[in-house]
Amino acid sequence: MNLRGDYKTKILSYIQGIYPNLINEYNDIYIKGNKKYWNDLSEEIKEYCEINNIKYIDYFYHEKLVENKKNVK
Repeated sequence: MNLRGDYKTKILSYIQGIYPNLINEYNDIYIKGNKKYWNDLSEEIKEYCEINNIKYIDYFYHEKLVENKKNVK
């Protein structure tokens, strides 16, 4: 999920109301900026793709991809 602008508050409020048991995890990821979840998931996908000989691009770090694209001339 990419939570930007007003959507972040609305989505986190929805999660708090419907899935209160998950709000601490979402706050850790989206409010505190803890990258552990994304790093772990990225590594899991990478391993799966390597085992199954699948080419892939990691888009979890969109801001890094955008920055890299700006630097390519």
